[in-house]
Amino acid sequence: MSGEKMTQRRYQIRKIFRNLLLAAGCVGVFSLCSGCGETEDFEVSILDGQYETVIGVSSGETVASVLERAEITLGDDDVVTPEADDQIQDGDESITIERSATVTVSDGTVETEIALTGGKVGDALEAVEITLGENDLINHETAAYLTDGMSIEVERRYGVTITANGESEYIVTQASTVDELLEEEGIELSEEDRITPERTTALADGTEIEIQYVTKKQVVEEEEIAYETVYENSSSLYSGQTSVKQEGQNGIKELTYEVTYVDGEEESRELISEEVTKEAVNEIILKGTKQKQSSSSSSGSSSSSSSSGSSSSGKTVVSKEAVYDCDGSGHGYYIITYSDGSVEYKDF
Repeated sequence: MSGEKMTQRRYQIRKIFRNLLLAAGCVGVFSLCSGCGETEDFEVSILDGQYETVIGVSSGETVASVLERAEITLGDDDVVTPEADDQIQDGDESITIERSATVTVSDGTVETEIALTGGKVGDALEAVEITLGENDLINHETAAYLTDGMSIEVERRYGVTITANGESEYIVTQASTVDELLEEEGIELSEEDRITPERTTALADGTEIEIQYVTKKQVVEEEEIAYETVYENSSSLYSGQTSVKQEGQNGIKELTYEVTYVDGEEESRELISEEVTKEAVNEIILKGTKQKQSSSSSSGSSSSSSSSGSSSSGKTVVSKEAVYDCDGSGHGYYIITYSDGSVEYKDF
């Protein structure tokens, strides 16, 4: 077998080996040498993204020739340093290839296509102004080199705190809104329950969510109805005397409230109905109106006496009312009204 055919055979074997490594996702360092009978003056490294190939070259050989022997193909927009037509000189340690790649960056519902040369995933994120939070996920390492057609997907996750029933829990979630978080955590709320912030609020790192469970119940309570005291005049009782005709009794009414409880504690109540179950009985008190007759004493002189009574001062008694003490002793006092309008009180 000629030297040229042997060289081709050796490159084919190395190519198969390299392709197997590439398929397995390995970062390879490949060492290639020139064919038998060819003079190798020195070695250079071909740095192609995350792959390195070491190959022996002859002084004055062009970059394009070295890449061809290493079976490395350049795309139209790829950049190689030194340039393809440059000759390799002793002392040149490496050939660097920067691959041009068009990639898609997805951040939630926002999808951006971008082309970069020699870039990494982190460069693509920076180019589309995407900053990763400490809880966010990405489907490639930020230090990974870009490849044409690569899809970079950012998955936002937020560290939030949920407080309910007086207890707080820190959760890392992929939900984008409060409502999605409730569904993700299996938290069911009634129409009466309260949540802050609102369900449609977008989540962010540090969002604090407070849940208040609200229940409403109807509560029936009894309340006394105070009786009233009314007075009736009685001609059978002397003025100033009173007597209880009817004892008063309190009534009862049922009050129905709608009571609102928040986390088990009463917050408010609203009266929705009331019903009297026992009517109050008024207290009736008789008040005397009967006047006592008073007799006037004669002074022995016709000029100083009259049928209505008189006094030495010339004024006459118009009325004389007895007021008895309440202790039943028969004692009391008189209220004496004179013709001149004056009033006098005398004990008896």
